[in-house]
Amino acid sequence: ILLRNDAQSNNIVYVDVKASNLNPASNAGTQTNGAVPGAIAILSTTGIGGNDNNLITNCDIHSVNNTGNLLNVGIYAYNATTVGSPANNDNNTIINNNIFDVFHATTASAAIDVLVGNNTYTITGNSIYKSPTTTYSYTGAANSRGLWITPNASAVASSGFVISDNFIGGTEPACGGAMFTGTSTFANIFNGMDISVGTFSNTSIQNNTITNINWTTSNTGSTALVGINIAAGNVNVGTTTGNLIGSSSLNGAISFTANANTGGVIGIRVGAGNVINVANNTISGIDLIATTNTVTPVFNGINVAGGTTVNVTSNTIGSSTLVNSIHGVSRTTSTSVQTIRGIIVNGGTTTTAQNNLIANMHTNIAYNAGAVAHTVAGIAVTLSSCTVSGNTIRNLSSTSQSTSGGANPSVIGISYTSTAAPAVIRGNTMHSLINANSTTTSGPVVAGLYYGGASGANNLIERNNIHSLVIKSTTVSSAAAITGMDIASGQATIRNNMIRLGYDEAGNSIITPCLVRGISKNTNIANMYHNSIYIGGVGVLSTPAANTFALQRTAAAATDDIRNNIFVNNRSNATTGGKHYQISLSSTATLNLNYNDYFGNGTGSVFASNVGVDVPSYSAAWVAGDLNSQVGDPQFLNPTGD
Repeated sequence: ILLRNDAQSNNIVYVDVKASNLNPASNAGTQTNGAVPGAIAILSTTGIGGNDNNLITNCDIHSVNNTGNLLNVGIYAYNATTVGSPANNDNNTIINNNIFDVFHATTASAAIDVLVGNNTYTITGNSIYKSPTTTYSYTGAANSRGLWITPNASAVASSGFVISDNFIGGTEPACGGAMFTGTSTFANIFNGMDISVGTFSNTSIQNNTITNINWTTSNTGSTALVGINIAAGNVNVGTTTGNLIGSSSLNGAISFTANANTGGVIGIRVGAGNVINVANNTISGIDLIATTNTVTPVFNGINVAGGTTVNVTSNTIGSSTLVNSIHGVSRTTSTSVQTIRGIIVNGGTTTTAQNNLIANMHTNIAYNAGAVAHTVAGIAVTLSSCTVSGNTIRNLSSTSQSTSGGANPSVIGISYTSTAAPAVIRGNTMHSLINANSTTTSGPVVAGLYYGGASGANNLIERNNIHSLVIKSTTVSSAAAITGMDIASGQATIRNNMIRLGYDEAGNSIITPCLVRGISKNTNIANMYHNSIYIGGVGVLSTPAANTFALQRTAAAATDDIRNNIFVNNRSNATTGGKHYQISLSSTATLNLNYNDYFGNGTGSVFASNVGVDVPSYSAAWVAGDLNSQVGDPQFLNPTGD
């Protein structure tokens, strides 16, 4: 069916449209006879009004056959007239259709492919799936998309799309039936939606469901399977009603199998654009599987790789209740780095990650040969000026035996390495971060927050709550470490944070003999005010003899100002073992230290280490300037709680 030359206000309703058109999906556009894709096509015009206000509804649009190469495009739209002119195709509606068996083994396919010269479409209530008897077995690096909406960037048009209530996946309408299965030994890619639109008016993507998918590929990119990809425009994703990628109640609703290292899943990706709002979406119920134990699949729930202003707000990555909602299933031993991250910001200009829940992500990785940076991270920021605020990051776990630390330990709440100012990390809660390998003799590292970020006076780390960081094994090496905040480089004011370490999420003592640090400060220029640090746990084992610190200053900076904090270290050995310091200073240069409260009363308690020399108890001027601090139990109401 072809609409062109000012075809307007036509209704295609309750039609069974079958085709075997094998012209590939594209974002380049063609009107050449014999080369136009689609079972239904909306093309250009020789008139002045465009092909407008047409309706395609309640149709079945699919291949003639159910074997071999089937159909490359279900619905195709392209208009070669000047972008933004009245001759463009405007206000067409594609609603409540079943589009299925759209497949080609070696060339690009898309159920709906909308290109340049098209504006303000409504695409809603459609089901995109494969029938139970068809086989999607790729023999080339073909890209498969559910929706490819790519009229591309324009300030005058190519925008205003409403994409809502669509279903992608399964073998029946509404993502029902068996799994939508695609297999390949080539580097093919699957996108549920690939959106590249203009900025003239907002495009809205609401209440879509992408689930019941089983995908196997040899692609080595983290974008091997993407739920929703935003490549340009002003786009609102889930701001009214969130989109669902996977399932909030079923493990493995999306199953991704990697034939090659670093192939992976991204729930929602922002690659570029102007103002992009990503809110209220759920990315959950996703299994990552390796075909062999030498392959490492990866995962990013939401990836901000570009965009001028990107707001990531009130999304759920993982689940509040579904254990192993994001699950690295395979016990891979590969040295290729596995990253499983709730949110990754590695591009863009200004980004906000606010009020998101990242929970119940786990990997069974079994690597055990050194410091390879396998990591499960709640939020990672490597580029962009970013505000990370009000997020809850909990129940993240890994069985990694890697000794990697710093920005990439086995498990971490927030890893912030972007040097673009300002950096704001505010009001986040991070707890129940666990290295779950109970038998390792290696030295895994677990951290709440790592900051190796921007310089300048406007960077803030404040009002964060970090607790219940756990290493399960009691037979670890001396490399094992638990750190609340690892403040490495850059400059920041660190204030009003609460850190409780040495107990697990149930209030049980962590008896693992490992390095524990409330705050570790390296070359970062730090102002530390009004922080409350509590290190606890009783019955700590003696081998290896591991020291612990409420505050550890490992290097001098231009100026460090540390005042009005509470430093408690009540960690207590079962017999012999490490020393438990309230404060440790490797240098006293360029330091303003005063008005702090120190306390410690466990077996092995030592007040301080002053440039390698133990100081048994506080006295005024134990270091120059610390004249007004005090010693006393601050009487925390529930130091073993949360």
